[in-house]
Amino acid sequence: MTGRWFGWLALCFWSAWAFALEGALGAGAHGARVWPDLPLLILLSLALVVPRSRARGAALVLAALEAQFSAVPLVALAAGYLLAVGASEALRPWLSPEAAMARGLAVALISLLLEAWLRLALLRRTPLPFEPARDPYDGVLFTAVSSGLCAALLLPLARSLPGLSLLWRPTGGESWAAAARVR
Repeated sequence: MTGRWFGWLALCFWSAWAFALEGALGAGAHGARVWPDLPLLILLSLALVVPRSRARGAALVLAALEAQFSAVPLVALAAGYLLAVGASEALRPWLSPEAAMARGLAVALISLLLEAWLRLALLRRTPLPFEPARDPYDGVLFTAVSSGLCAALLLPLARSLPGLSLLWRPTGGESWAAAARVR
């Protein structure tokens, strides 16, 4: 098994864990969304250091994983995460590790646009018969602000989660034995 495959498995693990944590927090906080979008932070931290094609692949992996936990259609999730990767490429100068405030504002903007897009897709899908009547955009601004604050503090650390370095280090695609010989 090459290291790159293990990196993709680690991305799946950490993203699924982040989606499950968001679901547990949503169930415990009476549906109030005042915590950061953790999978988006993982994606944006990787998008800063990996090639564009690998960042887009990570966006599709996150969309496929979130489709397992969400009522939002897979196509809308994939489009939203791909647009978030595109926005991170456009805002790359503001996402540098040195500028924490600019990084927080850029991630808050990306999170606001992504959350609004996903809520619009959820609103436009076929309604379920016993859905509670509430504002579909409830909590979008709070999620964006908390994501921005978390990104200002922790975005460079998200890519150092165990296993994710295999996606962005140059030796991640080689076999582990070949990488050990180089060292």
